[in-house]
Amino acid sequence: MAKMYQKLALRGGEGGSEWDDDVYKGVRKVYVGQDLSRITYVKFEYVKEDGEEVTREYGTISQHPNEFVVQYPDEHITSVEGSYNKVGLYATEVITSLVFKTSKDRTSPTFGPNLFGVVNGTKFVFEDDGKKIVGFHGRSGDALDALGVYFEVDSLTTSNPLYKLEAQGGAEGQVWDDGSYDGVRTLRICQDDCRITYLEFEYVKGGGSETRHHGVKGETPSEFVIDFPNEYIQSVEATYDKPKLFRNTVITSIRLETSKGRTSIFGYGVGKKFMLVKNGYSLVGFHGKEGEAIDALGAYFENVPTPTASTPGVVDTWDDGDYDGVKKIQIGLYDEGVSFLKFEYIKGNELFVLEDGEYLTAVEASYVAMAGTPYPKVGSLRFKTNKRESALFGMDAGEKVLLGAKEGSRDDLPILFTFLKPLPCVSASAARSMAWMYRKLATCGGEGGSEWDDDVYEGVRKVYVGQDLSRITYIKFDYVKVDGEVVTREYGTESQHPKEFEVQYPDEHIISVEGSYKKVGLYATDVITSLVFKTSKGRKSPMFGPNLLGLVTGTKFGFEDQGKKIVGFHGRSGDALDALGVYFVHDSLSTSLSPLYKLDAQGGTEGLVWDDGSYDAVKTLRICQDDCRITYLEFEYEKAGKSEIFQHGVKGGTPSEFVLDYPDEYIKTVEATYDKPKLFQNTVITSLTFQTSKGITSFFGYKVGKKFVLEQKDRRLVGFHGKEGDAIDALGAYFAPIPAPTPLIPAKKLPSVGGNGGVTWDDGVYDDVKKIYVGQGNDGVSFVKFEYIKGTSLVTGDDHGKMTLLGAEEFVLEDGEYLTALVGYYDKIFGVEEPVIISLQFKTNKRESSQFGMDSGEKFTFGENGHKIVGFHGQASDVIHSVGVTVVPITTE
Repeated sequence: MAKMYQKLALRGGEGGSEWDDDVYKGVRKVYVGQDLSRITYVKFEYVKEDGEEVTREYGTISQHPNEFVVQYPDEHITSVEGSYNKVGLYATEVITSLVFKTSKDRTSPTFGPNLFGVVNGTKFVFEDDGKKIVGFHGRSGDALDALGVYFEVDSLTTSNPLYKLEAQGGAEGQVWDDGSYDGVRTLRICQDDCRITYLEFEYVKGGGSETRHHGVKGETPSEFVIDFPNEYIQSVEATYDKPKLFRNTVITSIRLETSKGRTSIFGYGVGKKFMLVKNGYSLVGFHGKEGEAIDALGAYFENVPTPTASTPGVVDTWDDGDYDGVKKIQIGLYDEGVSFLKFEYIKGNELFVLEDGEYLTAVEASYVAMAGTPYPKVGSLRFKTNKRESALFGMDAGEKVLLGAKEGSRDDLPILFTFLKPLPCVSASAARSMAWMYRKLATCGGEGGSEWDDDVYEGVRKVYVGQDLSRITYIKFDYVKVDGEVVTREYGTESQHPKEFEVQYPDEHIISVEGSYKKVGLYATDVITSLVFKTSKGRKSPMFGPNLLGLVTGTKFGFEDQGKKIVGFHGRSGDALDALGVYFVHDSLSTSLSPLYKLDAQGGTEGLVWDDGSYDAVKTLRICQDDCRITYLEFEYEKAGKSEIFQHGVKGGTPSEFVLDYPDEYIKTVEATYDKPKLFQNTVITSLTFQTSKGITSFFGYKVGKKFVLEQKDRRLVGFHGKEGDAIDALGAYFAPIPAPTPLIPAKKLPSVGGNGGVTWDDGVYDDVKKIYVGQGNDGVSFVKFEYIKGTSLVTGDDHGKMTLLGAEEFVLEDGEYLTALVGYYDKIFGVEEPVIISLQFKTNKRESSQFGMDSGEKFTFGENGHKIVGFHGQASDVIHSVGVTVVPITTE
């Protein structure tokens, strides 16, 4: 019987880094530390379902913490009361007091600084009719900035645990709750000039659908359709505010993001932001408050089911789907086994067959133990059909498994297989079989020194840090490459024996870095003054850098991304460490050879977040500006031969346009500036400079304010993201590897035949021919025109000859079809001095066209075995006097 959990939103400030313990069977003990003004430290001892104890701790231990012991399992925490306030010089609010109450009516002491039990600040309470608190989440840095709780609510009939995330927004309006469903299929949303006024949800339940609507419906709603069950909503980012002339606080914007990386934005990003997200879970229902508009919004999340492995040793599973047969198998090998598999299947009438009447009957595999992990890996593969047996791929060692059909039957034909998927292997070839996305966070610190960038590795094994009396002077990293080799990179000046922090690689990795920077002594720019590293096992390094009694001065910063792994660093250094930034590893990509880098958006902190994602290339940019800002950006992207256009900001007047010569040109770098113009509230992008691979530079705006550069060495820009409002508030980008040049296929130009009249023409060389136009006169061919394929684009050739009143006939080639031969006749006709083309007929790898013209005169044939026609040339006046072709070898992939 599964449980439902209610996640109550955080109370407190917005400083520090976010953390989330999720839910447990119960809480056994709470430790709380404090200083003279705030709660500085909290630690929870949880009990898991199997009785194991798990400890989680946050903040900084400034003195011996106080304890509150729960008499588990006969007692549990039912409520938490507390307060938060701004204290001292801290810019944001922090938790200043906490009191825990149990199911046995016991109450903890009042933790936190208080005089005679009197607490200052904004008070809060987490309580739900005596229900059990089974987990905590919050924010922390040097202290406890915010706290939230999980309540265990009701048992469910579903097998998946359900999370109800508290509605956030305004306090007014009527409460509504749609409950939970199998998924969300469609959302319809209305907005006015300052609010989200109407929400309509089409839910999926047991194969049917149910519709719920809330608020006041205006004009035709905007619609966002989810490709259920292959896609689900994974997060909702929203803002709420109290618009002028209105009484209630309401939802002002909603941004939806799906499991396929698609986003949809509604409303205006004004007010305070909140997130509805549960990592690894899908959104399955909404609840909230409504009146004339949507006052508040919350959501239900349910676990995303994962495939169940059925083969011995399976770590992860994949399923290509069901097809009619298998055409091709690609196998990647490394020193100790199989690292990569790719299949081409037959579907319907597609001509993807092994041989006529041949099909797969069995797959023989062996799997062997993998060093450093309890999971095995595939060592070898051999494929068997009804006619033959493949060679052995890999090394025939270890345990064997046979996947196959029953003898003499195709009923259990193993067209689809479940194989062992290795954990990160110890060879570069294996690693290249799965690409990853890396998020590059901008540097924090000063602008002195020289820039350096280590890029990304498999992990970090050790960090060395040196310091003097005022700053971090030296840093050194021991990285681990995919093949296990250790690479060292060091920066700054080693002024004394550096201190070390060792990571227990591969079982542990760094997940966050906290630090500070400021101007010290006579130095003109900021430098890094402290660093603390935290790992996936909850360990923290010592506080590196000069500090007195653990107190750090200067501007604080933190790099953290929901527990994701830090796989590289970049920064600036000279005599000391001037600035530091990090790379996080994100999700694996569907592509096999294109690791993707997401460079953090820089600029202002206001505005609504947008993210176009990544594409094959950027083709065109259209940009508007006023007298101090970049106000509008429009991008035309290329994706699998199709164009997609996204717009951001506010369009004013005719945009300036910057067109790239796709696919031969790409954006290498973007240099931008940002500032807060006079009379404006927000910091915005003030200028943009684009530089391409052909050395072309295009500049927009005014170079005012602080500069930043979006660039990743030896990679091309393939997408943008950022923040927007009345103008462009911030800008970031995606970078992908530069594709290797396509090997040139030698083209052969076959001389034209016919007469020597008119002017010479030559369309050039292309990848294929798509369409042919042929116009006839009284005695022969008077007009030709060809449409070609170049890369993913269609290119229309010039008109040749003159079209008569008879018009032109068309011959269109299908996908996968190409020209193999041209057959025709040429002869002299009355009134024309030179011979002309009398007829033309085209042959492809699949069929023949009709004959355009008559059988008369001298016959000719163009074509070579193993070649295809990719261009035409000849001579023409008002008629076609001669014609020739250009051919290239036929290649198969």
